[in-house]
Amino acid sequence: MDTIASVNKSIQIFLDAEEYAWGISERGKGPDYLDPLVEKQIMAGLPFRLLIPDVVLPNALAQNPNRNIEIRGFKDCPVIIVLNEKESMVAFNSVGGRIDYVGFHGDDPVFINWAKDLFTYYWERGSRI
Repeated sequence: MDTIASVNKSIQIFLDAEEYAWGISERGKGPDYLDPLVEKQIMAGLPFRLLIPDVVLPNALAQNPNRNIEIRGFKDCPVIIVLNEKESMVAFNSVGGRIDYVGFHGDDPVFINWAKDLFTYYWERGSRI
């Protein structure tokens, strides 16, 4: 899977969510970067968690009128994670510290639970405002 396919897959994971959608973004634009179709799901009540860099957290919170999006910040997170109850994708930093957008994805329950545990690890350490 190449970079574009990974980005498209991450959007598809959000779109396929029925119970929840969680994501860690290293860019940290906040809720305004979400695909309009995902925003529609969130407005309809889909619980969404987004972990973004601390430096953009205040701006992202100001742009978040939807209470279904929980947002936390982090100082340095070496991973991108996109997951829902059925599928997940994980991409790690390369040796040089940059994110390798060509990640791993799968729908095996063991992989989903591992990705969920990894997300939860960073979520619990995230900054709350």
